[in-house]
Amino acid sequence: ARLFIRAWDQPYDTAEVIRRIEKTVDLMADRQVEGAPSARISHPYYGWDEGYALEWIERDTRFMGSGAAQKSFDVLLLGSSVGAGVGNMAGDRLLDTLAADPRLSDRPLRLMRYARSAFKQPQQTMLFAMLLSLGWQPDAVICIDGFNEVALGLMNQVKGTHPLYPGIMQWGPLVRAGGVDVRSIDLLHSVSESALAARGVRNFVVDHGLVMSCMIGRLSLWRVKQHHAEWLVAQDRYLDYITAAGVRLATSGPAFDGDGEAAIRLSVEGWVRSTQLLHSLCEASSIPFAHLLQPNTNDPGSKPLSAEEQTYTATQEWVDAGRIGYPLLRAGCRQLQERGVHSVDASTIFSDNEETLYIDNSHLNQRGNELLAERAARELLTLLPD
Repeated sequence: ARLFIRAWDQPYDTAEVIRRIEKTVDLMADRQVEGAPSARISHPYYGWDEGYALEWIERDTRFMGSGAAQKSFDVLLLGSSVGAGVGNMAGDRLLDTLAADPRLSDRPLRLMRYARSAFKQPQQTMLFAMLLSLGWQPDAVICIDGFNEVALGLMNQVKGTHPLYPGIMQWGPLVRAGGVDVRSIDLLHSVSESALAARGVRNFVVDHGLVMSCMIGRLSLWRVKQHHAEWLVAQDRYLDYITAAGVRLATSGPAFDGDGEAAIRLSVEGWVRSTQLLHSLCEASSIPFAHLLQPNTNDPGSKPLSAEEQTYTATQEWVDAGRIGYPLLRAGCRQLQERGVHSVDASTIFSDNEETLYIDNSHLNQRGNELLAERAARELLTLLPD
C-alpha cells in the first residue's frame, strides 16, 4: 500500500494524516486554537465571537496600554479561517520574514491573531473599529479574506438571509437560542452525533497508534471526512428549521430578492466597500495596511491540483461561489488598488505549484500556510517607511 501511494501521489506521512484528522475533528468541534474550546456567543457589534477571543481582547487591551507596546512591533491579523490558519500554523514564519528586514531587526515582534473562522466582511472591519475604540494602536494590519464573502453570502441568500449579514450557520443558532424546542433539539443532536463519531474514530486510531498503519490511517481519514459530510448535512437541516421557525425578522436582515448570482455580486461589492473602510481606519491612524485576496480550490485554474487535492469535495454553493465569485473578487482587488488600497490578488499564488497545499477544498496545510504567510509579510514590508 505504501509503494502504491508513493507512486500515485506522495509517500504516506503519519504526522500529516494525524494533523488532517485532528483538523477535521476540530472543525466539527468549533475549535480554532489548539486547547481553546469554543464558547461562541453573540456580539453587539459584529454578530458573534468565540469566548477565548474575548479573553484575548481583554489581555491585549491591557498590553496596548502598557509601555511594552511602545517598544514592540505589533501586527494585527484579520480575516477568515484561512487567515486564522496563517496565524495559527505559520505565524512564526510571518514574523521571521519581517524580522529579517533591517528596519525591524532590533524590535520585538508580536502577532495578534484575530482572524476568525466563518468571518466575512463587514465583520473584520467592525471588529477593528471596536479595537480602535478600546485604544488599540497596532503597528501594522494584515487582512486575508475573500472566499467567505461570496460563499457565505450565497449561503445566506439560499437560507433567506441578506448576503451581507453574518453567516447564517453561525449567526442563526445564536439568535434561535432563546426559543429551543424538541424538534430543534433533535436536529442539533444529529449534528452532535456526527461530531462525536468523528472524534471517536480519532481517539481510537490516534491514541492506540493505529494511524501508523498506512491502510488504517488513510481509511480513518476517509471515515472522519464522511462524518464531516454528515455533520454539514445535519447542520443544513437545522438551519432550514430555525430560519423557518419564527426567527426570520432577527436573522433575515434587509429585504433581498435577488438570485444566487446577484447575492455573490452584492457580497463582492460589500467586500470592496468594507475593505476600503478598513483601509481608511488604518490610514487615519497612520497604520500600514496590507490586504490579500486568499486562494481557494473552488477558483477554477488557480492551482494545478495534486492527486490528493482532486479528491476533495465541496457543496454546490461553494463551487458556484468560487466559479462566479473569484473573477468579481479579482476585479474588486483592482478597484481597491485604484483607490489607493494595498490590495493584493493572492488568489493565484499557487498557480504553478503542484504540491499538495490544501487539506480540504478551502483550508491550507502547513506548507501552504507558510507560503501565504511569507507573501503577506513581504507585502507588508513594502509599506514600511525607510
